[in-house]
Amino acid sequence: MSAVWVILALGVAGAVISLIAARIRGDRLSDLGTVSSQWIAEHRLGPGNDSRR
Repeated sequence: MSAVWVILALGVAGAVISLIAARIRGDRLSDLGTVSSQWIAEHRLGPGNDSRR
């Protein structure tokens, strides 16, 4: 049972370290940007999205 706790602790420590490293690098996980309604309409009507094929 103690081996399970060691593995669990290492996993949690790794997750915390990766989150801290991402903050230091300045990564933004939540801000993926937006697109305009015009862009959506143009790409919806594009030749690659033809539903009649």
